[in-house]
Amino acid sequence: MKNVVRNDLWMVIIAWCLLLNNYSLLGMVTGILASLYLSINTRYKNYWRILAVTLVSFSLSFLLARLTVIHLFSYFTFFCGIISFNVAMLNERLHKERLATLYPIFVVVFICLIIFMLVAFIIPTNLVLANAKANLFGLIILVFIPYTSEILISLIVKEYNIKKFLDKQKSLHNPKMYN
Repeated sequence: MKNVVRNDLWMVIIAWCLLLNNYSLLGMVTGILASLYLSINTRYKNYWRILAVTLVSFSLSFLLARLTVIHLFSYFTFFCGIISFNVAMLNERLHKERLATLYPIFVVVFICLIIFMLVAFIIPTNLVLANAKANLFGLIILVFIPYTSEILISLIVKEYNIKKFLDKQKSLHNPKMYN
């Protein structure tokens, strides 16, 4: 089932590329298709959690976008809403994924985040590029952090649940219990 998450992340990459190349409407259509793809491939949905994650993601993304120049793109508010809904649907999908399939996905997304941050850090800073460099860091955070944090939170929760389950099983099979 990791193909569903992988395909969604590729569609979101394409949506961001379209937005950044000034094809906002095509980017929004791609984001909607990615969200529909996740919605179709996720059977049981908690609609309150979807609403909560969408609102939190939209609030944080919109506030970060207001600090950079990205909010000046055409229809960015709608695009931000679509991406926030996609993050919420990914959150629902990650509850169904196995732990072993989440690690490679997280590693790839995290390595991409680090590489882009390093490239942005290496770019020389002068008076002309100072504002552009700050916008570049903001854009990298805006693109990668929602998805990286959702996958990381899902990994932590799954690891904690496994540890709790194993501790419970260990206490059930304690030999001192039968003495």
